[in-house]
Amino acid sequence: MNVELASYIVGASFGLFLCVQYIVFYFILLANMDAKKNKSDVVYIALIGVSIMAYGILGSLQMLNTDPYLQVVFYRLKLSAGVILLSFYVLLLRFILILIKDMTFVETDEYKESTRKYLLLMTGVSVVFIVFIIFTNLVIDMDTGTYRLTGLIYPAFFVIIAIIEYIEFYRLLKKEEGKITPMNRMRFKTILWTGIVPVIFALIEILIRMFVSHTITMQYGSFFMYGIFFLSLGLSLNLMFEYMSVMTRMSETNRKLSTLNKQILDEVRTAQSLQFSLLPIEKQREIQKHVDMEISYMPMQSVGGDYYDFYQIGDNKILMILGDASGHGIYAAMIWAMLKVEVEEIIEENQISDLAQAFTLLNKRITRILENTYSYATLFSCMINLEDHNLTYISAGHTDQFYYSKRDDSVVKIRNRNPIIGTFKNAKYSADGISNAPGDAILMFTDGVIEGVNPEGMQIGDRRLEDMFLEACRNGDNASLILNNMLSSIEEFTEGTIQHDDRTMMVIKL
Repeated sequence: MNVELASYIVGASFGLFLCVQYIVFYFILLANMDAKKNKSDVVYIALIGVSIMAYGILGSLQMLNTDPYLQVVFYRLKLSAGVILLSFYVLLLRFILILIKDMTFVETDEYKESTRKYLLLMTGVSVVFIVFIIFTNLVIDMDTGTYRLTGLIYPAFFVIIAIIEYIEFYRLLKKEEGKITPMNRMRFKTILWTGIVPVIFALIEILIRMFVSHTITMQYGSFFMYGIFFLSLGLSLNLMFEYMSVMTRMSETNRKLSTLNKQILDEVRTAQSLQFSLLPIEKQREIQKHVDMEISYMPMQSVGGDYYDFYQIGDNKILMILGDASGHGIYAAMIWAMLKVEVEEIIEENQISDLAQAFTLLNKRITRILENTYSYATLFSCMINLEDHNLTYISAGHTDQFYYSKRDDSVVKIRNRNPIIGTFKNAKYSADGISNAPGDAILMFTDGVIEGVNPEGMQIGDRRLEDMFLEACRNGDNASLILNNMLSSIEEFTEGTIQHDDRTMMVIKL
């Protein structure tokens, strides 16, 4: 095996390695969203690798073939592959130049247009050269396979392109100095300098073939392929630099996300602490001295939009409110807090004795606050008279609640007959009463309860929850036992499935 053939085989191997390397890079690293912005340079480098492979394979076929005519044919095809390789390399450089401008926030529309025209001109000239090389004797003598004097235009084209690219690259790097990271600067310079080497070596090889002897390369190998070794090494180093750049960006992004996540968690903890401080836990203990009741509050997130509260009105009335603000998390919790403030203001203004009038006023105030936000709240409230145990209730857009009659041993729905809170400013509300007897019970709950799902995605639904409540009332003689029975039945149905809404239940045993 002569040295020239060996240089072609090694060069083709470098091209194959380059292709494999960048295919792996494309499918592994470019899973990162930030790195996807740079996928074009990976494509160009892979195309350069293909061109290097083609050059090396055609050069090997030229050396291995004994037919002089076929030797010249492969030689011409090899030179054409060299022109294509140069075209892809220039495309890579121009992509990097535009990338530099994008990285430094420079207007690129005009530059992209001038670059497009330049590349079209260069591509046109390259096509002309390929035609001259393959189909005419202006560059290569068909009989001897040696360069003609007019073939000097071929290396001159390489040199002119190299000079243009070097000047443009150097000028832009100088202009944008300080705006490009040292890693990217080193990466871009590596691609430029290692690309100039094969151009210089190609010029040397052509001049030797023209003015010394075309057999020199058989003794010392293809000078152009030696230059290609440098280019392949530079492009492989570019992979390392780009990998390090991507990892640096990912590390910085992860650090920022970690900091942001910590800030969000701190804010959520603060909101959670504030919301729990607003929950009527102490008030609940006082109310339970007068009314047999128990409550379960389970927000989907750290804070929730389910709202409940208790108030003693005068000496002989207890007001209980359960609501559900639209949305989830902190946003719903803000509506929750506004509801609490407005309800307490109405109570302080002594306008709560008439539930219908109180809800009409509450709706006007909440609508004024939530106007144009597409937010709302549903509420269910009941007023219990401690002397005669009469119960008055009002439902404002809330899901139907359940009432258990001990005498009939059945559950009936307390249906909603009013609009939601926060949408219609002039809406009118009406209240209703229930004739109750000792042993009766009310289940107040939010829609997150009936929307609870099991592992198969099946919801609890109204009917199943009604059956659970009936069974719980039959087996429980106080509010706490009834609620515990309900929670056990719900847990048995959902089997620990993660739920997607806040769940609140209140049981009142009359």
